[in-house]
Amino acid sequence: MLVKVQSQCRKWTFTCNGIMETLLIGVKNSKPAEQAVNPALVLTKPLLIAVYLGLYLVLFASAALLDQGGFIASLWYPPAGLSVFGILAFGWAGVVLDGLANFLSPMLISPLQGKPPTLESLVSSAFLHPLAYGLVLMPLRKWLQQAEFIRQPGRTVGIFLIAALLTATAAAAVGIVRMLALGRAAPDSLVDIGRAWLMGDFIGILIFTPLFLLVLLPRLAPQLSTDLGIGTEAVSATPPGLTSMILLAVTPMLMLSLPSLFGYAEHSPFFALFLLMPLAWVALQWGLESAVTGSVMISSGLVVAAVLFGQQDNIIPYQLIMAAVALTGLLLGILVENRNRLQIQLRERALRLEDRLAIKDQTLRKLYLESAITEQRLSALIEAAPVGIAQLDPEGHCNYLNPTGLKMARANLEDVLGRPFIDLVHCDHRKKLEQLILASKEEWDDGRVEFCFNNSDRWLVTDWISVTPSAHALVGSILIFVDITDRYDREQRLWNQANFDSLTEPPNRQFFMESLSQCLARAHRNGDVLAILWIDLDGFKAVNDTLGHSAGDILLQEVARRMKGRMRASDTLARMGGDEFAVILYDLAEREMANGVANDLVNLLSQPYLIGNTNCAISASIGISFYPDHARDGEALLRHADMAMYQAKIQGKGRALEWSGEEAIPTVEHTRVQ
Repeated sequence: MLVKVQSQCRKWTFTCNGIMETLLIGVKNSKPAEQAVNPALVLTKPLLIAVYLGLYLVLFASAALLDQGGFIASLWYPPAGLSVFGILAFGWAGVVLDGLANFLSPMLISPLQGKPPTLESLVSSAFLHPLAYGLVLMPLRKWLQQAEFIRQPGRTVGIFLIAALLTATAAAAVGIVRMLALGRAAPDSLVDIGRAWLMGDFIGILIFTPLFLLVLLPRLAPQLSTDLGIGTEAVSATPPGLTSMILLAVTPMLMLSLPSLFGYAEHSPFFALFLLMPLAWVALQWGLESAVTGSVMISSGLVVAAVLFGQQDNIIPYQLIMAAVALTGLLLGILVENRNRLQIQLRERALRLEDRLAIKDQTLRKLYLESAITEQRLSALIEAAPVGIAQLDPEGHCNYLNPTGLKMARANLEDVLGRPFIDLVHCDHRKKLEQLILASKEEWDDGRVEFCFNNSDRWLVTDWISVTPSAHALVGSILIFVDITDRYDREQRLWNQANFDSLTEPPNRQFFMESLSQCLARAHRNGDVLAILWIDLDGFKAVNDTLGHSAGDILLQEVARRMKGRMRASDTLARMGGDEFAVILYDLAEREMANGVANDLVNLLSQPYLIGNTNCAISASIGISFYPDHARDGEALLRHADMAMYQAKIQGKGRALEWSGEEAIPTVEHTRVQ
């Protein structure tokens, strides 16, 4: 017997050495080629292996100690959770590592229970179960590395639960086949064994795999050369203390003791549902890592309580409750984790937004300061501008008038604000301004107009600018007006010099000829009668030669004054040169009106003149021609009137004659008659 045991031990030693060599090679080759290997990882491999095997041994021992089914298939099977974690974390190296753990754990624990395993049982357990786990999880592991599946509720419920169920199913199937092959189970008990095995592995995976991924893997990450891509960084509050975890573990015992005290022992599983409340509190208070840790503590306490209170007949209800506890802790923890992440992101975004707002605020403050400085400069320029500047609203009411403009209008600011600007303009000039305001409203046109204010005789030229910042609205107008009185007076003087006689003030020959052309055109359109009076002074030369040119000038001025007094507003009197004058009589009802005016002028001009202390007497000879009877053009009318004037001189002077219709040419003797 001793020889047999020694032989079997040597076989075990040989097998362990082979598995260890395979494990070391698998761990080395399991990492992708593109990932750099940390040299320190070679030194830490034995430590990682030892930690994994020690943890597996503890979990296997606890499952064996609390076994309620006669084999390793109790309420839960914690080693299953560690196996799934190892494969997700290390790949095929994790499969080899799980095989070594499945080989060593029964070999060390089962003899303590008085059930030493056979070599066939150990070898089949070491290869079949890890292989089944690997075939199910490796395809999922490749996909799970692409996202933080453990922190996404939809993927957790959809993928992780399916992976856990498929893994537990594969393990249960392999276990049943292995037990049949070894003759360790009757066919009629296979259904119960398969159900218990499946549920135990499934619950162990749900409870322990998230714990190892969240708690153990981050501690191992510094020893690994690459990120596993499973998303294990926690965003939780400060985890609860050891006392809180111990209370969670004790709570199931208290909950299961209550039914027995009050006579409801058969309803104990329902009381276990209240365990969800402290778990929910832990999850909401501390997040995902504390939630999965709390699930482990509550489930462990529930298993221990079930054993202590003899709940062998309620294995299925307790397994369902443990699954609910695991799922509740996991999902609530994930939701709280996501909430914490969102809060952190919101805080970070709020800080970034605050920074951007601070920058924007500084920029706006700078722009405001620059705008204020610019506005002050513009205000100073407008206030000191030598031109008038006014701002009007769309209706033409005055909103602003600078000091120069107020001075031009001879008004106070209070008198002009809110008033229609047109009310400030002289009534004779408002029509043009009204047309400009209407054009600015309808077509947003700019324009220029000249006017005078009511209380001023100063002439202003105004540039009207329509303010239209958008394509659909007129917001007002800007008026810039300049005093052009001096220029206007200068231009008027030049025009008067060009068109009026500087001595007598009536228009000169140039103005007379232009007026004659306009009157003839108007008479032609309207069919009116027009008369020309050509006036020559009789005896003027004698006065000029006797009394001097100054006296002659005074005499001419008095003659012009007398004739202007007899003219109508529609008549035109002009000095044609020397002592000759001409008159245009427009819009005559009959020809006799012209003769009456001519005779009146003869009488007025024959009155005595007092020049200095000398009385002078002169007369006037006047020739008359009519449009259209005598001619239809101005030159002919003037020539005919001149001929009639010479006939009046020949006939004795001091009289008025119409042109007789003869083209008489005056002799030299006639031209000398004064």
